[in-house]
Formats: sequence, structure tokens, C-alpha cells
Amino acid sequence: MLPEGRLRLSPYLGTITTSTVILPRVGPKPLVTTGLLMAAGGMALLTRVGVDSTYGADGLPALLVLGLGLGMAMATAMNTATLGRALRRRQRRLGQRQHDAADRRLDRHRAAEHDRRERDEQLHGIAPLHCAGRRPRIHDGVRVVV
Repeated sequence: MLPEGRLRLSPYLGTITTSTVILPRVGPKPLVTTGLLMAAGGMALLTRVGVDSTYGADGLPALLVLGLGLGMAMATAMNTATLGRALRRRQRRLGQRQHDAADRRLDRHRAAEHDRRERDEQLHGIAPLHCAGRRPRIHDGVRVVV
């Protein structure tokens, strides 16, 4: 026999499981609406509970309907609210990876350009093209910065 706490949670947990299966088929709006109406019905049934009421006749049916309704509404609302979050996180990571790859390519290009300029300077004895705004000129077949 189930302990008392598990018995009270079983409608809630059962509805969570079924609403996550039904959610992709019908969408969140009908499930949340139905769940909240069931929860309101369960609260309405709780108004019948009096001093001389018994748990089995008055309390249990109200709590079952209330648990089913809240389980359906809350599970659906939470699933819907967090549905796009994982997708956005994945897209953000992909975008960051592409940005990092572009940065690495640009860094390699800049490093190669810097190495090429230094090599030209050492081989030909000329200053890089970007020196103080001066332009290279060809004088007797040799490139000279003037």
C-alpha cells in the first residue's frame, strides 16, 4: 500500500506525465485552460467540506480534481515557458563558435600579413607600406619609401 503522501501526489504526477505527452499534439492553450477549469472545479468541490464531512466522501474527490487540474496546467505552462530557452542557448553557442572562428581567421590573416611585411623589409631593405603615411615608389626597379 502506498504511503499517504504519495497517494495525495499521484493525481498531480500522473497529469504531469500525460500533459507532456499530449502537449505536442494539441498545444498549450487547451491544456492550460482545461487544467485551470479543473482546478477551479476542485476548489468549488472543497466548499462542500464541513465539520461533519468525511475525507473519502467530500475531501478526496475535491483533492483529486484539484490535483489533476493543477498538474495539467502547471506542467504545460512550465514546459511551454522553457521550451525556447534551450533552442536560444544552442543558437547563442553556435553564433559564439562562428564568431570565435572568424576571429581566429582574422588573427591568422593579420599575423601572416605582419610576417610578410617584416620579411619584405629584411629582404629588400625597405620599410613597411604603412610607415607614417609615406608611399612606396619604384626607383630604378627598386621599391623605395619616400
